Formats: sequence, C-alpha cells, structure tokens
Amino acid sequence: MNLLRRSARPAGAALAVIALAVSLAACAPPDRGGSGGEAAPQEGGTLRIAAPGSANDSVDPHINSGSVIDLLRTEQLFDNLTKYDENFELTWQLAESMEANETNDVWTIHLRDGVKFHDGSDFGADDVIASLDRILAPDSTANGASLVSFIDPAGLTAVDDLTVEVRLAEPYGPFPELWTNKYLRIAPAEFDPQNPVGTGPFEYKSFTPGTTSVFTRNEDYWAGAPLVDELEIVDFADNASAINALKGGQIDVTYSVPLSEAATVAEVPGLNLLDSETNMYIPITMRTDVAPFDDPRVREAFKLIADREELVAVALNGYGAVANDYIGRYSVCEAPDLPQREQDIERAKELLSDAGYADLSVEIATTNGTVGMVEAAQVFSEQAKAAGVTITVNNMDASVFLDNYKNWPLSVDFYTDSYLQVANRTLSTGGGSNVTHWSNAEFDGLLRSAMEESDVDARCQIENEMKTIEYNDSGNIVWGWANVVNAYSDNVHGLVPNATGKAVNQLTEVWVDQ
Repeated sequence: MNLLRRSARPAGAALAVIALAVSLAACAPPDRGGSGGEAAPQEGGTLRIAAPGSANDSVDPHINSGSVIDLLRTEQLFDNLTKYDENFELTWQLAESMEANETNDVWTIHLRDGVKFHDGSDFGADDVIASLDRILAPDSTANGASLVSFIDPAGLTAVDDLTVEVRLAEPYGPFPELWTNKYLRIAPAEFDPQNPVGTGPFEYKSFTPGTTSVFTRNEDYWAGAPLVDELEIVDFADNASAINALKGGQIDVTYSVPLSEAATVAEVPGLNLLDSETNMYIPITMRTDVAPFDDPRVREAFKLIADREELVAVALNGYGAVANDYIGRYSVCEAPDLPQREQDIERAKELLSDAGYADLSVEIATTNGTVGMVEAAQVFSEQAKAAGVTITVNNMDASVFLDNYKNWPLSVDFYTDSYLQVANRTLSTGGGSNVTHWSNAEFDGLLRSAMEESDVDARCQIENEMKTIEYNDSGNIVWGWANVVNAYSDNVHGLVPNATGKAVNQLTEVWVDQ
C-alpha cells in the first residue's frame, strides 16, 4: 500500500497525501532570528487588513456565510485538527496522530497536549466531541455538516482527555485530510458565539458586523505567539475602496486586488504584491434542475461557449491557468485522459437549437466575493453573444447574493479545498454547497467508494472516473485556476505565497515596522 506519495505541480510545490496513520510534518514554533542581512522580526504594533464584508459577517466557526472575511476571522480564533501549509502539505495541528482499524470505519485521534483555550481552560477530547455534536445536530445549519455526515454522532467517545474514538457509519480512508476543512474548526465544549473563545493565535476583542473586528495576540498559543500585538480586520464593500485605503495608509494589507489593477498597484511606491498560485476555481454554475440548464445539451453548449484562455487572460488578467471542467488541481493523481475543452461556437449553436433555445436570454448572478467573480461573468456574457445567447450580468451586494445562494439558475462562485472535500460539498447529491443541484447516482457511488478507500492508487483510479463524469455532465464550467494576489505596504513583513490561497490568513509570522 502506498501511504505517502508526491506528484509534480506548478511552481514546484507538492501535496502530501496520507492514508491511515502516517507521520505528518510537525507544526512547531519557528526560528524567528534574522538572517542574510535581513532585519530580525519585531514584536508589537497593530496589523490592519481589509477584506470584503457585509452585515452578514460572523465569528462563528461552524455557522457562517463562507465569505473570505468570515474565514479570515475564524482562522485567527480557532484551529483545525490538521492543516495544509503554504506548500499544500498536510501538517498536524490540534491532533498529533490518527490511526484507523482495518476497515477504516473506526478512527482514533490523539490530541496535542498542553493546548489552552483563550480563557485559560485546557483543550481536550470533550471539545472535539462537542464541536462535532454541534455540527451534526439534527437542527444544525453548520456549513460542514455534509462533510462529516458519515460520522455516527453516537459513536464519539473520549477514551481519555487527549484521545477521541470516532466510529463511522461508513468507512472513510482519507480521514486526516478531512480535518483541514475551514468549516471543521474546533471550539470549546461550552461555546458562546457572542463571546467566541478558541485555541487560535489571536483572541477576540470586539466585532461589529459589516464594519470591523479586533483581535489581540494569544500569548500562550501552542505554536508560538504571533508577533503583532493586535489584529484589526476592516470591512470594505469593494476592492477599489480597500486599495485607496492601502495607498492612504489606513490599512496595511488588502485581502484581494482586482487582477486587472495588479500591475498598477505594484507600481505605487511603498506597495507590494503577493502572488500565490492556488487550487481556487471560479466556476460558472448552472442549476441542473431548472430550465434551460436541466437539458444536458444546454449545459454542454455553455461549456463550449467559454473561451478559457480569454477568461484567464481577461477575468484573471493572466494571474491563473486554464482548467478543463473538473475540479482538483493539486491532486496526487495523474490528470484524467480527457481532451482539453475549447470554445466551439458553431457546435454550441447546434446544441442550443436542438434543445429549442436558439435565442436564449438569461441572467447571471455574481458578487464581489473574490477577485475574478464579477469579471468572469462579464467576459462570459460577451463570449455568449457569438452563440446568439444574451446574458445579463447582475452584480449585487454579497448579502443579497448569499441570501439566495442556492437558487440562482446561473451564477458565479468560488471554491478551494482538497478534491474529495470540495467534491462532497459541491457535486454530491444534496451537498451543502451544491448550487447546481446536480444529482448523478454514478458519481455519488464513486464518491462513496473513494471516501472508503485508503490506498492512494486505487483512490486515484476512482477519482479520475469521477472527474470524467463531472467533465461530461455536471453543471459547472470550471474554466480556470485563479491565483490569489494580495497587496501590502512596505511596513509589513513575513507574508509568503500560499498554495491554499490563504496567505493573508497565516499571520503568526507577520510583523510590522515600529
């Protein structure tokens, strides 16, 4: 059995995949001494980050909108059991090891000793169980419920203070990977969303939805206290306002830069760009349960309308790479043998005519959720004109978009995460983020088989079958992989490119000039 394998990927980074119990990279406090003539990091000061927010903002790790600002906040307050680092390698966080029985339906989690919550209480097995109970509660609206639906709520046992036994309703092979998910952070047993306490690098100070949130350094953080004294996350309705605030010195870092403006921002004295190649994709999503997208011919036509190279060049301003209508960029598996789908306007016209939609007019819903979403809608709308399709772009406030999140017939979204996690959430029947309402019994069966499989080679074979079905039938146009570009001022140090797309979320080693 191949328990650990690496595969080539862009920029020379690699993804480590584990099955059963293997040794992951330890997460230990880093050496912070200066070297190579660089100034040593300084402690103190306030780091101010701008991100797109709304009145729906939350600091709840399990029940939130999934917006970038919610995830930015919750990652400062809470930890996961495992985590992907900046090279997309799996590392231990609150867990130190995990092992399964022979059938992969009972897993034992060994927790890190000596971890404290912000209120000084000890972290332990009861907190992991309480977090899962909250996520899996029958009346729960937790984002991660579908991710852990195979866990038997009655099968959670605290063996001792630092050991949890998890009995599954069905086998799950890539269990350690699961716990990296942004919706599976660990909160204390007596969690209060109004006064959030976690084990993360920063502690809660204040929070005003749609305006600002302030956090202070956790001096007792198990992986080493952050360098800055205080972190302020400021809501901005649009990227232009955030960039102006960065130029004016009101903030130090902006979460995202409109890619069309990246080169211009880079030329501003005192400002810098951080460019990270990532597995983020910004699909154009079609609801497969309503007309006209319930017709596979219309879905195929729309996939053939997309000029992927132009979408990457214009919507992402070249900060990205062409994709091929299936997810999972940084997989250990070799890519499936599928022809690169390219624009074919004549064939698209034929398919639309055959389906009775020769003069189709539709609306595409989008919002400034992340850079490239609005631009992708605009570029695709222009491309569709050649096929006789009129697409009206409805660019709305994030709160309005999210209020109707799973109901838009045609929309633009964005996702990251490892393959099985995002496939389970976005492609499985009833998945929590399945905005296309796609339901394919063969795909669902393969997904279950992949989840049960601990052998990497066998899982890769299943995964590529899944990708082939997705390529041929799903409601997603997966046209490209998006880089994440952040901007920051000269007074900020320690930010590094991150393959997860969350460079700005990793703040323990970031420091500011005093």
